[in-house]
Amino acid sequence: MLAILMCLAFCQTGAEATIFRMRFQVYTLNLYVPSGSPPSQFLQVNVTIGDSLQRPYDAVKSLKVYAPAADGTVFDLTNNWMESGQVYYARLKPSDFKTGKIPGGTYKAVVIGKDNSTLTQYQSISGAFLGYSAVTSPLAGSTVANLTPLIQWNPVTGAQYYSINLWLVTAAGEYNSAGYTVYRNSFQVPPGVLRPGADVHVSVNAYDSDKNLTKGSTSASLNFKTP
Repeated sequence: MLAILMCLAFCQTGAEATIFRMRFQVYTLNLYVPSGSPPSQFLQVNVTIGDSLQRPYDAVKSLKVYAPAADGTVFDLTNNWMESGQVYYARLKPSDFKTGKIPGGTYKAVVIGKDNSTLTQYQSISGAFLGYSAVTSPLAGSTVANLTPLIQWNPVTGAQYYSINLWLVTAAGEYNSAGYTVYRNSFQVPPGVLRPGADVHVSVNAYDSDKNLTKGSTSASLNFKTP
């Protein structure tokens, strides 16, 4: 039987008994800014699988998310997942809700396992988005003076920390990426990360908490070149 825990396990009896470890979360309120596009807002529902060989479909018969009562929308996410490693997620846009906006309040997730046991979980969110940042230095399309440039961006009101994402492609076509967490609105790229003659893309994620990532925003990507 499913236990009402953030991390849970259940098994099926018989010769093909399998143990699944999962974490269900209805938690990420995100403001995403694709390059050259208006900001897009979404509420994200996550299912994390502890066993990398298993998928939610192997263990879950159905998963529904119920919006706060003032909105009343019910989302059947059983077969509506995107995948990132061991995390399977669905993004709910404002237009997906009856009221046309993502409401604050208490959300309910009801999961029915293949053995017909049920997990019910509640998660409250404020319904308020963080603003999004913009990288101010280096300038877009510029060539930096060295391989340890200072990256700066506009601070976000309410943000407790930032995640810096770097992607680079060398002249030889080699691809690499790096990510860092900082608690200010600037970051000095350490030695050994960038390479000469590379095309580098950088974006900044802002988060409202260190351990409970309930809200976040992602800046548009900016590109620069190394000497």
